[in-house]
Amino acid sequence: MADNKKPQGKPSMNSIEDGIGIRLKAARESKGLSQTDLHKLTGISRTVLINYEACRHIPGTRELRLLCDALEVSPNQLIYGTEEPHKRTIGLADTIIGMGQAAVMPVIMVAPMLGAMLGKDDTRTLLNLIESLLKAKSPEDYASVMEIVTVFKEMTDKAPEMRKDFVDKIMSNPETQKEFQDNFYQRIMSARDSVKLK
Repeated sequence: MADNKKPQGKPSMNSIEDGIGIRLKAARESKGLSQTDLHKLTGISRTVLINYEACRHIPGTRELRLLCDALEVSPNQLIYGTEEPHKRTIGLADTIIGMGQAAVMPVIMVAPMLGAMLGKDDTRTLLNLIESLLKAKSPEDYASVMEIVTVFKEMTDKAPEMRKDFVDKIMSNPETQKEFQDNFYQRIMSARDSVKLK
C-alpha cells in the first residue's frame, strides 16, 4: 500500500499535505464513521489511517481514491478543501488594492488587528520586508512612510490612554471614531504632502 512519509512538524491547514489529514478526519467524523469503519470500507489499515489523520503520512493515489469513494468527497475537496482549487479568490490584498486611495482607512483599522494576530516576531518580519521593499523601490516613499509613522507615534505618545484603550475609547463610539479617522487622515495626508514637497 503506497503512502508517503512527510517531514515532521506541527500540522497546519496552510500545508496541502497537512490539510489532507485534517480534512480526512473531518470528513470521516461528519459521516459518523470510526477509523475502524473506514478501514472496513477501504481496506486501508487502521494504523495507516491514524498516520494519515495525524498528518504523519500522505495517502498515495490508490488510497486517496478509496478514501474519497468511502467518504463521498472529491479528491479536490480532500486535497485542497475546495472543488475549484485553481480558481483565483479575492483575498485581503486584492480587496484593499482594489479600493485605490480609499484603502487608507481599512489599512489603518486592520493593521492593529493584524499585529495582534501575528504576534510581535511575525509583525516585525512583515514590517522589515515592507521596509526593505520600500527602500529598494523608492527612498522618497520610504521617507514619506517614516514621516507618517512618526506622526502617529507622536499622536499616541501625547495620549497614552488612546494607545492603551484604543478599541474601547475610540472605536466603540461612532462619532469619536469618525473624528479620530478624519483627524488622523488629515495628519497623514499633510505628512505625505510635506515629504513630497521636500
